[in-house]
Formats: sequence, C-alpha cells, structure tokens
Amino acid sequence: MFLCETRIKPSEFSLIQNIIDSHEISNVNSYVVFYKSRMSEDDEHSTGRLYGGVAIICKVNDGLSYEIINSRNSRILTVLIKDRYDRPIHIILCAYMPYFGGSQDKNEVFLICIEAMRLL
Repeated sequence: MFLCETRIKPSEFSLIQNIIDSHEISNVNSYVVFYKSRMSEDDEHSTGRLYGGVAIICKVNDGLSYEIINSRNSRILTVLIKDRYDRPIHIILCAYMPYFGGSQDKNEVFLICIEAMRLL
C-alpha cells in the first residue's frame, strides 16, 4: 500500500505504525512501514504543495525481506523486496511529485524527479 502526500513530520513517523498496530488487522498480519518526508519540524513548513511525503506499507511475509534503496532524491522512496535466498524480486517506488501545472519554471524540478525515478 502506498500513502502519497502525507503531512507527517519526521518526529511523527511512528503514527502510521501505531495506527496499524492498534487496529484489529494487526491480530492477523504484521506490517512494516517505510517513510520519506520533505516536511520540517518547523510549523511554517506545514502547509503548501512544496512539502509533504510518502509512505509504503508492506505486509510481513515469511521468506520476504524489505530494504530501503537510497534514491538520493528527497521526493522518492524506494523499497527492495528480497526472497528467502536474499535475491531481489521486486522494487517498489513511491514519489511525491512536484506540482507541474504546465509552468515552464517548474519544468526542471518535475523533470529531475522523473529522471531520478528512471535511473532507479
């Protein structure tokens, strides 16, 4: 499951995991949550399209492991799924895309994000 455009600050990353753990679904399955946030702890950065983040929620399965791949881009969260033999089997990518709106001045930021995803 992917959560896009979260407004979770780095100090609040445990919120999603805590909600999952307190839900009845956690009696049947376990989940691991990966986050990336562009938000600052400062209140002034808590509004607007420039800030936000993404999260990937993975169901824990026997024989699978998950690891974050460093994308070197603050907008992209990438998780590698490996089998029980430590072989890569899937890559999950979730991006907080910049607002484009056809504006030429935003074009470069948008294209940098697209290119970073392509290179992964």
